[in-house]
Amino acid sequence: MPPILLRKRAHTPVIVAATGHNPELAGALYPFPLLEDGDFNIPAAHMKDIDGECLAVHAGQAVELMMEARRIPATGSSVIACKGNDPTRRVVVCGHINAKAYTPGALDNAAGATVLLLLAELLKEYDGRLTVELVLFNGEDHYSAAGQKEYVRRNQGRFGEIRLAVNLDGLGWRDSATAYSFYECPSELEDSIQSVFGGYEELVEGSTWPQSDHMIFAMNGCPALAITTEKFAELEHDIAHTEKDIPALVDPAKLVTTARALGELVRDLAIKA
Repeated sequence: MPPILLRKRAHTPVIVAATGHNPELAGALYPFPLLEDGDFNIPAAHMKDIDGECLAVHAGQAVELMMEARRIPATGSSVIACKGNDPTRRVVVCGHINAKAYTPGALDNAAGATVLLLLAELLKEYDGRLTVELVLFNGEDHYSAAGQKEYVRRNQGRFGEIRLAVNLDGLGWRDSATAYSFYECPSELEDSIQSVFGGYEELVEGSTWPQSDHMIFAMNGCPALAITTEKFAELEHDIAHTEKDIPALVDPAKLVTTARALGELVRDLAIKA
């Protein structure tokens, strides 16, 4: 249903969007805010599609809407840690550290951030020929993706340095295996990754999903690897972006396994560099 334009008493335009269940766009959140643009000057609200149908019956009649809307200026940071001997040849491992409002964000994406911290501990003695860049992005679940855009800006002309980018998002679910998928990877790199991950029964090859931070790298011509849950569609449909995304859903052992596999992969790639 298209957005409905209402007016407050002060004749300020207000948009009310009636939204359904759209996991590909908004995860499991229902209803979801159609407009999440902090630069948009018209206040916006949202309701369930079934409620929007009831409102639409009164088209042309006067409707009163009471809304408290304001902008809250804020700043944020993306955290980047590097280790290695050659900054012109990099392996980037990333995950986002923000979550949708009103959700604990355990699987999306505290689990990914945890794997990054575990990997940092496993690589504390690393001294390989490739530089390992651990990136905690701030912005993936928000309208402007400010952290990601700043990273792209600072890496213009440098994406050719990246031998592989790995994105961690939505992994560690107790009810699912951990799945990986390839983007813009040459066959020899895929073989190297398969060789390492083949030693970990918990890791399986899954379906591609061009919806997260790995696409930053793939769209800039970098080989990329995404790691998530094998039941990604179910996670998006039932849990992601809602209050259901609680720590009890996470299996810590799966996070440890993923960190160990990535540590082994980094060292393997450094030897072959």
